[in-house]
Amino acid sequence: MNKIESLEKLREWDFNVADFIRYEPTLTEDELRERINISITPPGKLGIRTCRFGGSREFNLPFFFNLTHREAIDKAKSLFACGYQVIIDEYIPKEISLISGNVLLRQDHSGHYDVFFGDGVVRDIESKKNRENIESIEFVNGDRIKNEKIREAVEEAEDLILFLPKRAFIIEFSYGSKPAGIKLEPLVLWEIRAA
Repeated sequence: MNKIESLEKLREWDFNVADFIRYEPTLTEDELRERINISITPPGKLGIRTCRFGGSREFNLPFFFNLTHREAIDKAKSLFACGYQVIIDEYIPKEISLISGNVLLRQDHSGHYDVFFGDGVVRDIESKKNRENIESIEFVNGDRIKNEKIREAVEEAEDLILFLPKRAFIIEFSYGSKPAGIKLEPLVLWEIRAA
C-alpha cells in the first residue's frame, strides 16, 4: 500500500486525515477546480503530495505547501507527467503543529514513538533535523505515556489494530493547536505503513 492508498484507507476507516483528492489527468481543469472546491474544506491554500506508481516507499519525494488553486493544478499536472501519483490536499500550516511524529505499534500494544516538538512536520524526524526537539521512546503500554497528545496518537494507532491484524505498523501524525482535517480535530493522520 503506498502513501496515497494508505490515506484513502484511513479516510474509508473514518480516521481524521487532511481533506484531499487524487489528481486524475482525465478531468478538465474546470472539473478539477470544482472537485477541489467541493471536496477540500475550508477553501484556501492547498498542498501537493506524491508517491511513485507501483507502491514503492521512497523518501524525499516532491511535496509542496501553501499553493493557490492555480499553482496546485499546474504542479499536479507536471508531477503526474513525470511519473508520480498526486494528491491535492488541504494545506495545514506547520506553524500550528505542536507535535509531529511516527508511532510504531505492535499487536501486543507495545511500541515506539519518535516525535518532534514544535512547528514541524514528520519529515523533520526522518531527516534528523533539530535533534534537540525530537523524543524517541519505547513503550510497553500506551496508557502509561505521560504526554496526553502522544498518548492520543497511540490510542488512535491502537484503533487501527482492528483493520490491520497480525502485523506491526507505523502511523505518521501531527497534533495541532487548531482543528484540521475532514473531522476538524487537532490530531491528523498522514500515513499508515507496515513496520
